[in-house]
Amino acid sequence: MKAKKIFLFVWTLLMMVACVPNNDVEEATLSLSETGTIVIENTEVSKTISVKTNQPKYVAFSKSDWLTVVQSGNDITFTATKNEEPHERRTKLLVIAGSAVEEIEVLQNASSVSLNIITQDKDGNLLVDQWSSQQVIDMDVNTDSWDVASDSPEWCRARAKQFKKEIIIDIDENTKREARAAKITVVVGQGKLTKEFFVKQSGIMYYILPYLDFKNGSRGAINDFETARRSYVSGSWATDYEFTTQSPAFNKITYAVAPNKLMTLARLEASSAQIITGEEKKAYIEFIKGNGFVEKKTEDIYYNPELRVQAEVKNTYMPHVMFTYVAEQSQAYETFAAFPYGFLKWGATRKEVEDYEAANGGTYKYDKDWEKETDGRLAIQFIPNDKEIQRRLYMMERDKDGNLGLLGTFQHFLLVDRGYYTYNGNVYLTNEFRELLKKEGFEYYTTLPAPARHDEFHNETKKLRLLTRVAHYEGSANSVLEIVLSPLTKVKNASTSSLMQTTSSLSDKILKLNKKSKAIGK
Repeated sequence: MKAKKIFLFVWTLLMMVACVPNNDVEEATLSLSETGTIVIENTEVSKTISVKTNQPKYVAFSKSDWLTVVQSGNDITFTATKNEEPHERRTKLLVIAGSAVEEIEVLQNASSVSLNIITQDKDGNLLVDQWSSQQVIDMDVNTDSWDVASDSPEWCRARAKQFKKEIIIDIDENTKREARAAKITVVVGQGKLTKEFFVKQSGIMYYILPYLDFKNGSRGAINDFETARRSYVSGSWATDYEFTTQSPAFNKITYAVAPNKLMTLARLEASSAQIITGEEKKAYIEFIKGNGFVEKKTEDIYYNPELRVQAEVKNTYMPHVMFTYVAEQSQAYETFAAFPYGFLKWGATRKEVEDYEAANGGTYKYDKDWEKETDGRLAIQFIPNDKEIQRRLYMMERDKDGNLGLLGTFQHFLLVDRGYYTYNGNVYLTNEFRELLKKEGFEYYTTLPAPARHDEFHNETKKLRLLTRVAHYEGSANSVLEIVLSPLTKVKNASTSSLMQTTSSLSDKILKLNKKSKAIGK
């Protein structure tokens, strides 16, 4: 605007001078080193031309703000700003000397068409979940001349808001397991530039994971995570928090929360046993491996070292996947110098058990809660002459002839940290105890659920099944480290029939013998 005013003022002055008759005034002459149209690049650029005139003074100016002019003697330098627009622009450069006027056209080339679609992932795509939604995509484009189209308008529709530089995408819900994709094409400057990206929509939630950040797993964080994927609370108790999910494969998740308000485990319940067996199980294992559970412990147990979370597929009476936190041990713990096997003559008579205890400082203690024969089984209790051991129990079973034979042993140690340490209100096997078990040939097998919760190990060489836990029994002031040993397979003894009961029932039997007993642990 300022340049136009100057131009009008000078032009008016010039016309006034030209209209005054004066035969004695020398006719003004003016010539420029370049004439016609000068073409310059679209970047910030300067160019100098020279002026010849018989007049003592001349004036040069531009008709547009984007072109500035500087006079220096007989040279004129004009400078253009960078052209950001995807079209060329033109202006006039005027030079006036007296009554003489020269005009040059300056044409600046168009900028290259530029387009940046801002809200995309690193691969240039828009990732959305299964639900219907409207997505707004911001654009960085140097023209209002652009449009957009979708190749799948039946479920993904795209429209352009040119002046707001936005793409509006309306997406329908995906009701199938398979993911799908729609190609979005953006055309700029009447075809000068075309860019494509994909809207990738996931299939229905089928294989899922629970909230896995155990260190920050408050009820609030769990609730935010679950509600974001449209789960809803179906049960809430002092220590448990249950959600119903949108997954047809795992339709319930239960979180256990410790007294300090942080989660201790998450149980993902399968809608049927088929989900975690056969080919479906293989597919789910691949799914969790793809989510960081890369360390295989057993056929059913996988570990995520980054999150320190273990996933165990359990096809029990309630098929589920159990996720537990493996706390990092903060200090060293002393464990047993040698593993305490005790008396392991399976099928041994009561007399043989009593002789072993007499030789190893054990005193028989009769207690109706312990020595109670049920279903042909009897638990015999001895108090050792050892300050670190609270008791030893022997589970006896009668054969078809009524003779008692040894089925399994229980040992209760007063120093719990020989095998476990505590974190977040839960107990975990110490590294030292694990190493001792490994050295002895025991391999981790599973963790049995509460209330009889045990960590179970198998020793194929010695044919032993080991159950271990931290327990607190009624009548005892302290918790104990409980170690249960039994044969891994059915065995026979000359004085007994085959021992038909597996060790997994031993814990249940002890709990029945002492109904007030209580196990603690995760």
